[in-house]
Amino acid sequence: MTEQRLAIPREEWRTLALVARAIDATEAGPAARLSRSSAFVEGTGLWYLRGADDVIVTVLDECECGETFDAGVALQLMRYAGVRALGDDTCDLVLSDDGFQRLETSSGANVVVDSPQAPYVPVLSTGPHPASAVVRAADLEDAIWGALQPVISEVPGQPPPVVTIGIEEDGSVGVACDWRPFGYPKATFRVLSSRANGSSTVACPLLSVHRLLVWCAEDDADILIEIGPEWVSFDVISERGWTAWCPTRVSKARWADRVATTLEASGHYWGWIDDQVIGDCGATGEEPEVRIAFIESVPELVRLTLVHQGAPDRDGRLLREVNGLNARKTEVRFWEDGGCLVASYDLPCTRHDEVAHWADRLRDETDGIGILVRELE
Repeated sequence: MTEQRLAIPREEWRTLALVARAIDATEAGPAARLSRSSAFVEGTGLWYLRGADDVIVTVLDECECGETFDAGVALQLMRYAGVRALGDDTCDLVLSDDGFQRLETSSGANVVVDSPQAPYVPVLSTGPHPASAVVRAADLEDAIWGALQPVISEVPGQPPPVVTIGIEEDGSVGVACDWRPFGYPKATFRVLSSRANGSSTVACPLLSVHRLLVWCAEDDADILIEIGPEWVSFDVISERGWTAWCPTRVSKARWADRVATTLEASGHYWGWIDDQVIGDCGATGEEPEVRIAFIESVPELVRLTLVHQGAPDRDGRLLREVNGLNARKTEVRFWEDGGCLVASYDLPCTRHDEVAHWADRLRDETDGIGILVRELE
């Protein structure tokens, strides 16, 4: 049996325990990941902790160790070490290849747990040219808190409001949350930055970041925010800080995740056209494309649209056919647009589980209409 003993500093254990609590790490899985790699600064490693909202926090590991490895470390052990470290105990982490890992303290207390697998960690990067800004921790904490108010009870069947963060052209950092579907106003809270570069706005989860700022950062600490296409990072610029990585949402539409999940489960071929529109090509991937757009209305809607291409309607024949279709059909609407025949249906977002059905229904309702449009050219 071989063992690897790591003399983790008390302050590092305290930081890890606070971070795990702030992001509800136990809701995401049983373990954190500790990586020691030749790619890191010599003598250091990185801890990776995933939160309940898929936020990933990295914490620097500075214990003296010349080995390179990736290991899963049980969160129960980590949080216990954080408690012991509040006193005078020092805590050594012992990793062995016998299926167990131990925590040994200077007072004689010890813990033995099953060795968990090292959890998967995606590539964390904000890209080559992210927008960035540096703000005071307390200012950012207050802005996020303001945007998340009023925190209301979860509405069954309803996704939470979408939160966005942006670095604006004047260098300010804005946090916004749209509470209008719940009867409260949309509001944006802005704070000044000490320096900024570029501008960008994305949607991402920020509740864990707020808790991290409350529990794990000094009020006057500088926070470096970098906004990239896939991740937003919040880096505490201090001797023993942490970096939170928040995944960006593909769309700022509140129901986007629910609609995407429904289409994925349906077996349809689909994909994002832009951050507000999905294209659905049915079960074969070769059926006429139905575009699904998110409409910010009351109630919130997804608008399904199918366009049949044609030539300009110079003699009004296509318009007469469209009027006839509207007279004969129910629910689906038709109109002429530059010689094209457009069929559309507005589906309330609360009925998102019907979106694949209505995409197929729209194709069925317009089956053969493409031939009519071409005949009228």
